[in-house]
Order: sequence, then C-alpha cells, then structure tokens
Amino acid sequence: MAVAGALGLITGAVFAFISIANARVDVLALREGSRSLTSSRRRHAVRGALVAGQVALALVLLAAAGLMVKSFRNLRGVQPGFDPRGVVTMGISLPAARYNDDRTSAAFVQQLAGILTRQP
Repeated sequence: MAVAGALGLITGAVFAFISIANARVDVLALREGSRSLTSSRRRHAVRGALVAGQVALALVLLAAAGLMVKSFRNLRGVQPGFDPRGVVTMGISLPAARYNDDRTSAAFVQQLAGILTRQP
C-alpha cells in the first residue's frame, strides 16, 4: 500500500509539474480578449502525450487490481493442510527482567496452556 501510495504521489507531482510548465498563458492576452490564446502544436502534442500517459497508467493499475482480486480469490480456495476450525493462535512477549532464561519462559507457557485448556 505504501509503495502504491508513493508511486501515485510521485506520478501526480510529475504530471503536475509538466502541466504547469506547459500551461503558461499570457495574462495580458487574457485581459485584452486576444485571439492569441489558442494553443500551439507543441502544446497540443504535450497535452496529448499527458493524456496518453494517464490512460496507460490507469490501464496498468486496473489490470494490476484485477490480478490482485483474482489471486485473492484463488488464495481463499487453497487448502492449508490442516483443519483451522477452532484453532486460536497468539503471541506473548514476556518481560526479560522476570523471564530471563528458557526454563522460566517454558514454565510460564506450560502453566498458561494448562489454564487455557482447562474445561469449565
């Protein structure tokens, strides 16, 4: 997600800088209502290239999203090799000051497992 977000920001910034550099409009011509506001061939070519780049990027992102959804669907159908129903997992971070060796840590885990597996 972070990589996709960073790529999106970078791409947006690059296209913004390109469009700002090519969108210089004479302010005096705007005030006077001059006909010189028509774009040159160079600006039309750059604008067309920007649109083509955006469409190409959108198609690549759309294809990647479709492949990700397809992979996720396939992954949900894979059998893990064991029956996961009723299985609970957890991680424990024990304080090093009290549980400083493997023997005390193992004793704590055994005691906790006995408490958790006790039937009411």
